Amino acid sequence: MKAIIATGNRIDSSKGLSWYFIADSCMANAGKPFFIPDFADSFDAVIAPVVRISRLGKSIASKFAPRYYQEIAPAIHFQATDLYDSLLQEGRSPDMALNFDRSIIIGNFMKAEDFLSSAPLELVKNGETVAEWTPSMFSSGIDDVIEAVSATNTLKTGDLIVPGISVPTVIAPGDRIELRLNGEKLLLVAIK
Repeated sequence: MKAIIATGNRIDSSKGLSWYFIADSCMANAGKPFFIPDFADSFDAVIAPVVRISRLGKSIASKFAPRYYQEIAPAIHFQATDLYDSLLQEGRSPDMALNFDRSIIIGNFMKAEDFLSSAPLELVKNGETVAEWTPSMFSSGIDDVIEAVSATNTLKTGDLIVPGISVPTVIAPGDRIELRLNGEKLLLVAIK
């Protein structure tokens, strides 16, 4: 199994970069709808660019990190908002709210330089742009994320890193969520 490692706006960044692991059962391919689970009352969607690691590495300095990835894919990460909040209030790990079956839908991978130079990546809900992601939105850049994660975890070919998640957007059945790059539709998900 390849590791899926995420950083993002739901983790307290005031204490430095932190990350969590996503189960492989959470990954879904594009083209299928997202069925809202019944274990929570409110869900949101966030833009989640996915970086695919292309070679084995440990303790990678940020200046060498570009040697370890060549492709990035657009993705949407669905999260259980109310469950997340209640877990934090109880002092429990928020993993249940971030990691559930089919909670991250990944589009097609493209060359990293093309993806990063074409940003912003827009999240469009029912025809209206509701959020966008740019490389400058990283609390740390991709290279810094790779350096931090690889200090404690060996990165392997095929591992996925999901850095710098965007502003959450509330979703409901009947919504249509798209990711667009330079006006081109990269990913479309119907919410059921």
